Amino acid sequence: MCREALKTHFNFQSFRPGQEAIIQAVLRGENTLAVLPTGGGKSLCFQLPALLRPGLTLVVSPLIALMKDQVDALSQNGIPATFINSSLGRTEMRRRLANLGRHRLVYIAPERFKSEWFRSALLRTDVSLFVVDEAHCISMWGHDFRPDYLQLRAVLGFLGHPQVVACTATATSEVREDIARQLGLSDPTVIVRGFARENLTLAVRRTGTHSDKLLHTLQLLRDYPTGIVYCATRANVVRVAGKLKCEGVGCIAYHGGMDDQERKRAQELFIHGEVPVAVATNAFGMGIDRPDLRTVIHWDVPGSIEAYYQEAGRAGRDGQPARCELLFNHADVRTQEFFIQESDPKTTERDRNRLRHLLAYVHSRSCRHRTILRYFDDPAGEKMQGCDRCDNCLRKAGARTEAHRPPTPEEREEINKVLTGISRLNGRFGRTRICQTLCGSRDQQVLRFRLDKNPVYATLNNRPQRYVLKLIDALLDEDCIQVKGDEYPTLQLTPCGYSVLSGKEFITLPWPAPPPAQKTKQPDAPSAPTPTVDTRLVDALRSMRTRLARERKVPAYQILHNKTIEEIARNAPRDQASLLAIKGIGPVKLADIGDQILEVLLKTLA
Repeated sequence: MCREALKTHFNFQSFRPGQEAIIQAVLRGENTLAVLPTGGGKSLCFQLPALLRPGLTLVVSPLIALMKDQVDALSQNGIPATFINSSLGRTEMRRRLANLGRHRLVYIAPERFKSEWFRSALLRTDVSLFVVDEAHCISMWGHDFRPDYLQLRAVLGFLGHPQVVACTATATSEVREDIARQLGLSDPTVIVRGFARENLTLAVRRTGTHSDKLLHTLQLLRDYPTGIVYCATRANVVRVAGKLKCEGVGCIAYHGGMDDQERKRAQELFIHGEVPVAVATNAFGMGIDRPDLRTVIHWDVPGSIEAYYQEAGRAGRDGQPARCELLFNHADVRTQEFFIQESDPKTTERDRNRLRHLLAYVHSRSCRHRTILRYFDDPAGEKMQGCDRCDNCLRKAGARTEAHRPPTPEEREEINKVLTGISRLNGRFGRTRICQTLCGSRDQQVLRFRLDKNPVYATLNNRPQRYVLKLIDALLDEDCIQVKGDEYPTLQLTPCGYSVLSGKEFITLPWPAPPPAQKTKQPDAPSAPTPTVDTRLVDALRSMRTRLARERKVPAYQILHNKTIEEIARNAPRDQASLLAIKGIGPVKLADIGDQILEVLLKTLA
């Protein structure tokens, strides 16, 4: 029954990890706490049960843009749904309240429950399923606490305690327990699944300056041309977006300092595919369901693993390969420390602990996917030993670029000077201070600690600091150096580093100033359409999709996904029966735009 409804109403052939188990629990009538990552398909876990059971499904969501997108998508599939939030005028809101019974799903903002008029209207309906989306917002321990969510327990009592489904993308065991407690759920069914995103390559890249970040960002956007660049501050959003535009990258800027109209316009340009890149603060992305994002770049370090993985998970929602890269400079950590200092004192300890976990992830040499799974208590993490989809595992497997080569005698001497410097400084200093010491800097902190009197001082004064920093990073990546501590990390030699220093072991490195070489293709770069795809049909179908999306004021992917367009172009169906066999075309989609698709095919192939 579930799989048939999945195909009929949503045009999907199979469930994603965890979805079917959650749906079955809901259909059994159990209060359910579902934790699936961004892109894991949480919405389907309550939308499909809403169609298979009587009564109204009420969905509480803090995101006005998400409500509209989901209602538009449901309506496209012939499913009666609506939303009620502050974007509506009083007359329209009264009309929708009077017609609640005509819908299967109604999305509402939590602040609506403050209105006695609104609560009275709800009493006249049969609310059989109460969904709390973004459920981490109810917990003080969640990364995005919203006070309006605290009234939901009282609302459940007011409605006669209907069945509850709480959904979130990011909740540790501590947060899950608090969600259940705040909603008054004594023994909910808890399902944590799907955090293994097999199409995402996770990586951390150490960067020295903003110029380094810009060069690497441009490289990533050449290989993965659609994506989001996340910045920690509004000022960085403006600065980065400006630099990317100067380099010819089509992008929008999005941050909380823009007025509502500016933000709406920027968001629409990005969602509809008219601009390939968004540069944004973390205010952007919740509810954004653009499936073709090939990269998510964190220009600044985020404040927690929860925030990082929720944002990174917006890449590759179409299942195709995507790359998520965090550009790390320890100086950027001060921004997050400032945010913590300025936050509610009740949450300071929690936020510092989260930042420590994030920094441990940055410095870790273990499998990044396994680290993420274990952090969120996904059972798959216990079985996982490694992957071929993160920088750490690829390095350990011997993956090398053309830049890796043995050192020359002069470069060998430079390696020894760096390793000797770290050894002589005795694990007391971090990357920047060690570099300054080796390069002979007269920085005040170098002089304060009398590092200018150390025998290793100025032993690399013939090299610029940027070069030495990159050499230190390369030795970190080769496990010759290890980072100790999270909040104030220092460098120490590993056993491998001591072996290299003593001449017992030899290594190859990606040298900071390699000889000119042809650009190598990233291993996960999305491949071009196969030769069997008729590019004329692809262009014609995309034009039709853009026209319909503008007419209906919905994102282009709600009309047709890229993969569906390519499959249509590959098979060139000539009748409705053949078109229905295309993955992504179900009965509702066929009835809606099937004739228009066939007309495009007929004209293009004539």
